[in-house]
Amino acid sequence: MYRKHSQKYYKKEKNLSSPLVSIIIPCYNSEQFLQDALKSVENQSYKNIEVICINDGSEDRTKYILQSYQKKSKRKVIVLNINNSGVSTARNKGIQQSHGEFIFFLDSDDILSFNCIELLIFVFLTIDSEYDISYGLWTKNRNRLSKNTIKLFKSETPYEAMQYYMYRNRNLVFTCYLYRSKIIKEKNIQFDKNLMYGEDNLFLWKYMCHIRKAAYIDMNIYFYRSNKSSVTNNISWKLTDSIKSVQLAYIYMRSVHYTYTTGFMQYIYPRMLLSAAANFALHEKKALYKKLLITYPVKKYSIWLIGKNGIILSAAAFIMFINPDIFYEILRYFSLADKMKHTEGKNNEKI
Repeated sequence: MYRKHSQKYYKKEKNLSSPLVSIIIPCYNSEQFLQDALKSVENQSYKNIEVICINDGSEDRTKYILQSYQKKSKRKVIVLNINNSGVSTARNKGIQQSHGEFIFFLDSDDILSFNCIELLIFVFLTIDSEYDISYGLWTKNRNRLSKNTIKLFKSETPYEAMQYYMYRNRNLVFTCYLYRSKIIKEKNIQFDKNLMYGEDNLFLWKYMCHIRKAAYIDMNIYFYRSNKSSVTNNISWKLTDSIKSVQLAYIYMRSVHYTYTTGFMQYIYPRMLLSAAANFALHEKKALYKKLLITYPVKKYSIWLIGKNGIILSAAAFIMFINPDIFYEILRYFSLADKMKHTEGKNNEKI
């Protein structure tokens, strides 16, 4: 059941504190979109924010854009310049330098709605002190970012919050969440610098093991750019890091006696196996696809996905279980068809 609270109600609560929120932004060669990201932070309706930007050894104008922003911003801005070490190390550095009671992560090419932080922190301030995480939705359409001052939220148990993130019934990424700094630091939750993929999921899964209640904000608060070249153009064996992240999460969950360990493993593990297989097929990486089938029990565990979470996923799992070669050829066909459509579109533009 959703509950509503208006901006008017929020302003009436004069005695509310305004805890500091640390927004952590890792940056690497981000000059193209960085200023848009920083502007969206500067324009936040919630005022008590510190901005921590980590320049991860950029070779473009990122460093100078950050320096300029630090001088002109009305916010407290911390800029860290480090040798190129990867996004996990950059985010961990940001956590170490943070002073906020709450932490939010923003990618340097994405944009926040003007009321993103206000919407997320609202439940912590006015509803219930037992909330340990709040989250909203991402969109790939910038015009669909929230402009509403009505706060529509749903209270969730830790189990429900984990379920929604696992099954992705909503548009969710780990950067849609507002975290309590105390939990992150007391439980020593960090990003795994050995993972190129899945490090963000692992971080959130670990955090979820320690929450009491979650709040879901039914609004688009995060604009996620779809042209992330790091994922689409660099398909390698490192993609299987997403599978390792599930295995590491499972080990962690057992170590802290998390109650939903079995359900987590029975869905997420085969889901990540199938996802890796699909990516290798779509990008015509047949050698990597074959290596995946030899290294991991993709076919065996795909049966766990049949009949779960939608027709497309269930059908894909069924085809993989029946014949992995057919699975590869079907996805390869869709990939070629998409490329042909894209090429025809470009040719039509030239005519």
